Amino acid sequence: MKFIVEKSVINLPLQYAAGFTMVKNLSTILQNVYIEADVEKGEVTIKATNYQISFSSSIKAEVISGGVVTVEAEIYKNINVLPDGDITFELRGDTFFISQTDDDGGTIEFKLPTLNPDLFPKSPVISSDYSFKINGRLLINLFKKVVFCVSNDPARIEYNGVHLSIFADHIEVSASDLQRVANAKATLDEPIRDEFSINILKITVQDVIKIFENENLLTIETDKKHVSFTGERTTVTSKLIEKNVTRISKLLHDPFSIKAVINRKKVYEALKRMFSAAGEQTFSVRFDFSGSNLVLSSQGKEKEGRDNTIRDVEITENEFSTVLNSKLLMEILANIGTDKVVFNFNQKDKPILIHPDDESAKYIMVPIITERYI
Repeated sequence: MKFIVEKSVINLPLQYAAGFTMVKNLSTILQNVYIEADVEKGEVTIKATNYQISFSSSIKAEVISGGVVTVEAEIYKNINVLPDGDITFELRGDTFFISQTDDDGGTIEFKLPTLNPDLFPKSPVISSDYSFKINGRLLINLFKKVVFCVSNDPARIEYNGVHLSIFADHIEVSASDLQRVANAKATLDEPIRDEFSINILKITVQDVIKIFENENLLTIETDKKHVSFTGERTTVTSKLIEKNVTRISKLLHDPFSIKAVINRKKVYEALKRMFSAAGEQTFSVRFDFSGSNLVLSSQGKEKEGRDNTIRDVEITENEFSTVLNSKLLMEILANIGTDKVVFNFNQKDKPILIHPDDESAKYIMVPIITERYI
């Protein structure tokens, strides 16, 4: 096995692959990446898996002789120290050689041990019961709007993922950490024949965001036990959370009697100042609406004279107060891209609905009820 490829072409796929290996595991094969060179295709395929999630990416290369090898996942660290230019990869016996000729005609060389590639686990074969194509940037944008709300509570596994639902004319993603509900949706360019809903692991969504952020077109396939995301040259395959939540976003349809429109940047910056001044002693912030003003006050110690009043607020009720977790609210505001944010209330102890003024995403948040503010 021998192939030559430019450093910039192979480095990133190897770095991605390392993130899919299982470093702390008794099975050493899962600490390795799988590399296969194909002479006819002129391609090198790089694979990695931790059993839960699998990665596969193909790159163009000058393949002199074909073959398969598995080497330690940190191979990319050897490549990182090499200058830009062509790198030669060659398997001799049980040793994998990485070499490059420098400007002075000398050779830089690394030798890596290998493991039997037959031990490398096979990626699951997904029967494409449900398959469709989607604009990659659109999907990534939707995932970003909700993934930060996924719960990490292992006792409630159904909330440990992002719920992706496909309807005839639109796609919808939802997540909840039991204190917040996040929902975002977008219209599909072409109608989908088969509607379905799946629950995708949080780590899978994070990997998909990282790897496919600039992908124009993604193909999604699922058999309800696994899901795969395939771009131009890369595929991420993952197990699904088989326990689902029926319409996690149902609270979004509750009626709200009070509506306030606020400058998003102003409220975010005010919360950030208060969060810093409080020294993380408390995340509770009281929202007092009075006429066109919003006054924010914290349980933490703040600098005297700090004005946390936001003016020119549009609200349908003259007086209203509630208490919110500033840390959770700031995460929501950071993922809203519009200048204005809309808060919808009922009673001070009832969930509130927050969304950008274009309603491209919606968030339900539970207020904090404390004796101090009752």
